[in-house]
Amino acid sequence: MDNHQKSVNAQLKKFFNKSISPNHSFIEDSEEIVNALNTVLIKTQSYIAGGFIVKSLTNYYSFGHGKEDIDIYVNQKNVAKLLRFFVENGLFYVSSNNVAPVYDQSFFRKNHISTRFFLRSFDNYKYNYTIDVMVIPDEFDIKSVITNFDLTFCEVWWDGKEVGGTNIHDTINKTGILRKEYEKALIEDGNMFILNRISKYNKRIYYKIFK
Repeated sequence: MDNHQKSVNAQLKKFFNKSISPNHSFIEDSEEIVNALNTVLIKTQSYIAGGFIVKSLTNYYSFGHGKEDIDIYVNQKNVAKLLRFFVENGLFYVSSNNVAPVYDQSFFRKNHISTRFFLRSFDNYKYNYTIDVMVIPDEFDIKSVITNFDLTFCEVWWDGKEVGGTNIHDTINKTGILRKEYEKALIEDGNMFILNRISKYNKRIYYKIFK
């Protein structure tokens, strides 16, 4: 296991240590949860992508009152199996099932995300720890989505076995660009979703945003 793999697995263990409810979980050991999750990711060909993996590789300081979430991308044919893992093991419950909110509809439409399942911890006081399951129609390759984020340094992922990315070197060195196709939404339309994301990562010392 290389350093990137170790970093992601360690971050996942921290996440589940903080988020699971001993009164509900059928798997209490965080390492066992991570191993089981990795197996499910492989079997369902799902990917954890974006900010959680960025944090795993860079160990940035968390802003936002300790809020932490995991984004998982999965094709429609495998979403039921992925959700069952979290629910049947008493790890998280499905809080809502919706399409994109207004502020990031352009991102969802652009990347063919049909539905988002929002998962919460069974303990109410652990509301800061959530999981978003992004559902992609079966005719679209998930890699085409997670290589088309607005900020290039967020294009990193974990498939249960390996870390991948558009340019992992840039992610680790905290640099990247806003993709050209998202510039119009920011500059002409004043898209607050993108603006807030840039602001968030500037606080984490990502300072090279435009080419």
